[in-house]
This record gives sequence, structure tokens and C-alpha cells, in this order.
Amino acid sequence: MVDAPDTVVAKPGRPDPLIGREIQGRWRVVRKIGQGGMGTVYLAEQLSIQGRPVALKFLHPVYADDDGLVARFRREAERAASIRHPGVVTVHDLGETEDGRLFIAMEYVEGSTLRDLIKEGGLGVPRVLRLGGKIAEALAAAHEVGVLHRDVKPANVIVRPGGDDIVLMDFGVARLADGAATIAHHTQTGVVLGTPGYMAPEQAQGAEVTELTDVYSFGVVLYEMLTGDIPFRGTTPAATLVKLLREQPEPVRTLRPDVPPAVERLVMQVLEKDPAGRPASMAELAKKLRAVADTMGPSARDRAKTRSRRGLGMVAAGAGLLVAAGITWLFARGEFQNPPVTRPADEAPEPVVDVPVTAPVDTAAADRAQYDDHLRVGEFFFDRGNYLDAAAEFEAALAIDPDGARAKELLARTQRAKSAEERILRGG
Repeated sequence: MVDAPDTVVAKPGRPDPLIGREIQGRWRVVRKIGQGGMGTVYLAEQLSIQGRPVALKFLHPVYADDDGLVARFRREAERAASIRHPGVVTVHDLGETEDGRLFIAMEYVEGSTLRDLIKEGGLGVPRVLRLGGKIAEALAAAHEVGVLHRDVKPANVIVRPGGDDIVLMDFGVARLADGAATIAHHTQTGVVLGTPGYMAPEQAQGAEVTELTDVYSFGVVLYEMLTGDIPFRGTTPAATLVKLLREQPEPVRTLRPDVPPAVERLVMQVLEKDPAGRPASMAELAKKLRAVADTMGPSARDRAKTRSRRGLGMVAAGAGLLVAAGITWLFARGEFQNPPVTRPADEAPEPVVDVPVTAPVDTAAADRAQYDDHLRVGEFFFDRGNYLDAAAEFEAALAIDPDGARAKELLARTQRAKSAEERILRGG
């Protein structure tokens, strides 16, 4: 998990009251390590086993009176605890503090998020396949016990230090695959479950969510690991969803030509808008990833490291033989003595690279892109008979460009449609 400051400010000038607090006489809270939409996660130490780290996830107090969200929080603990797999975070307990705050006690996972690794760049294709295979296996294990994740994204994957072992986190928006338990939507308008850039088309449209929904979201993660970005990105969440529903993703090899065609074909299959076109299950996708990985050798970077290690080994062995021979010769002549101590020359400093000043932002281009996004979102709403939101989007476009002919035309058409609808509703 990503480290955070030792204290967080609940109110100006006041430290977080949970820091240093003992919870149920079993854990002592050390510091905050993360925060999400439903809760805040803290690092704690287990008192019965000195020094054992534990992660405690507390439900935000503002949600304490929301029965739907409280039920979701409890289900997160129950569902995550039902999955037995090394690639899924281990849940130890679900509890409540004396003042009524719900929390989940779970395994503390050290490492970096996959999101951070992607930002660093340079993920070789073989490593993408290795990481992807392990994420797919963890999701397959969740699906085997009837749990859908519904928010698969790099921020919810921790990569352990020193290798490619992963841990899948945050089942906060999970639901049972059999639909026995439904999840209450937040009452705030516009809040949806999931992250727009990683949603499957059926999820964005409010249709039935299945294992294939997680398959698609995982495909977005694969795409991002390979290209550095998600397939669809708009200026607003709504614009992102419109692109998702209307456009096709840019082919992987267009953005990264070194990706083998077999890898591109698999990723693009996973990103099929029609669920029937995707791999039939996460378990099947994991097998396909392993099969593709088996056809590839180590990455160029791995080969370079291997060559470097071999070369250094050979140099060291040769140098060792020469040194041994030289020492033997000196001893034979009786001239061996300790060499004078010399200070090695200072290494030359790394050359300073002039970083060019960032060019001024092209505000006109940015405004045009935002204008176009408002038009696309508005048309999306209009096509579905949501004239109120459509009009709002067209008005937002006109706020950017008051002379926008297309926005004026679409707004007028929307207002006519809305008026006609109102007349019908009035019986006129």
C-alpha cells in the first residue's frame, strides 16, 4: 500500500483521533495509509503479536446511518473472507468500535500499486503477461465462490516487492454472482458503482453484471499496462462512458508496435463490447494468457540482465585467475608487499540535461475538445429520451462557444422534443 502522512487532519488543526487509538484491545492504530469512497485504511499493529502489521479499513462516519452502504461494507468483508487464494487479500475480522464505527481487519500488504508501476512506464510484454495471468487467476478464484469484483483497476492491485506476486484488493462494490444480495445505490444523483474508465459497456448501461463484466474491466487493465493509458478517456465521466459505448479502442499495436500480434488479438477480444465475444470466463482468460506467455521468450531487458550477469561472471573469473597468478609470481620473487592506499578518482558527475520549459497549454484546443465532448454526451442523452440532461450538456457547450452552430441546433431540437413530450404528458 502507498504510505501516507502519520496524521491526517479531520478538522483544521486537529489530528486524526484514530491515530494511536487501541481498537477492541487488539490493535493499535499507527497511521493512515489510504482512503477510498467508502472508507479509510490505517496501518495498525496487533497487540497480541508484537509488531505484526494489520490493515484496518473504517467505514466513513458519514455513511453510518446509510443502511445500504453499511450492508455493502459488511458484505465486502464476508465476500473477501470467502475467497481462498494467495492473490486475494486475506480478511481477518469484521468489527465495531465502542463509538459505533465499523471496520474490517485484514492483511497488510506491502508493495506498490499496479497503477504506480504503470506510471513509471517500461513494463515489458512478458511481465505484463505474468502480472496479467496472476490477476486473472485471483479473479477466477473470486468467481468460483460466486463473487464478482465490479471495480477491477490498477489501483486495486498491489504488486509485492521483489517479484510479480500480486494481491487483489477492495471488494467494496462486489456483489454475489447469483444476485441473492442486491446493492443499494447511493442516493446522490450521478453516483454509480465502479470506475467509468474501467467499466464494461453493459455495466455503464445498467444492464446485468456477470463474470464477463470483470473480464472486460480486466481487459482495460491489460490495455493500460501495454499502452500506458485506458482505451477511452473523456473530459468528464459521462463523456468517458459515451466514448465507451460508441467508439472502438485504438489497436494496441498502433500505440505500441513491439507488442506481438497474438497479444494484441487477445486484448482486443477481451475488450469486445458484446459480452458473447469475450473469453467465456476469467479462468479461460488466465489459460490464454499463460499460453501466449509460453510462446514468448524473456524480454529484451531480462536478456540484457542475463548477458550482463554472465559477462560479469566471466570477467570476474578471468580477473581472479590473473590476480592469483600475479600474486604467486610476486611471492616467488619475494617482492610481495601491501600496495599503497590510494583514493579512487571521483566519478564524473552525470551530465545536466536541459529540460525544456513546458509549452503553453493550447487552451483553444482544450476548449474545442471539451465542447465536442459536451455535444457527444448531449446526443447520448437525447437518443435515450433524457432531454433535460441533454439540454444541460448543449448549454454547457454553448458556455464554451456561444457561437457554436451545432450546439445551438442540438439545443433547439432538444427543446422542441421536450416540449412535445410535455404536451403528450398533459394530454394535449
